Amino acid sequence: MLKEKKAIIFDLDNTLIVEEEATRKAFYAACENISELKQVDLLALFQSLLLHGKKLWTDYELFDYCDDIQISFTEALCAEFQGEDPRLAALHEWGPVYRREAWLNALKDLGINNFALAVKLGERYKKERKERFYTFPGVEKTLEELKKNYKLAMITNGAPDLQREKVFKANLDRYFEVIVVSGEVGVGKPKPKIFMEALTKLGVSPQEAVMIGDSMARDIAGANGVGITSVWINHEGSIRMQGVKPDCEIRRISELLGLFKERCC
Repeated sequence: MLKEKKAIIFDLDNTLIVEEEATRKAFYAACENISELKQVDLLALFQSLLLHGKKLWTDYELFDYCDDIQISFTEALCAEFQGEDPRLAALHEWGPVYRREAWLNALKDLGINNFALAVKLGERYKKERKERFYTFPGVEKTLEELKKNYKLAMITNGAPDLQREKVFKANLDRYFEVIVVSGEVGVGKPKPKIFMEALTKLGVSPQEAVMIGDSMARDIAGANGVGITSVWINHEGSIRMQGVKPDCEIRRISELLGLFKERCC
């Protein structure tokens, strides 16, 4: 029974905070009123930016580290990479170059070879993206209700500065006793260490906790691996990942209130 649990652990990106839609909106806002882009197919530019951003990211010498703590290339387009790990310092130094090159290569695909414009767009996008850390409908009300009876924690993969900025700007920090960021622990979901870190800080056993997340591969598989009950939030009605079975499945975050009053589905 979910209502007998003591703690609820949430994922952040695409569980509480909207990611893909915010990325698109930030891109178009960054390109707005740029004279050099008046005749440009912005959808083609967006797709090209994603293509080059991903390639540059996966080719980077520290990609294995970034992949381990699950920093995505789209996050790298706006992260500052602040933190104690020397690899974060290297990423901080490389970040402006990465943003510039991703935008420059995307512009070149559309026949625009303009270094200064690439720098400008990279900085504008970073600013616009950081103004769009907003939650799915019903998140705050749901967290407010659950906090009355359960310890709430968050486990999020990504760069420490960016993930904590998301939490703060989305006004979510007030709900959580514990927030664990992969970039601070050194490993990301689905590895057991990051789940055990949260459980230890909460002072509960795996059997006393529930994990809520949108990713079958990271949130659900990771929770299952350490014996935490899992709830998959399937916003888009996606097909389940083979070999990974959540204990419950919901479509909207507000459905949690019903689950924690009744038996698990």
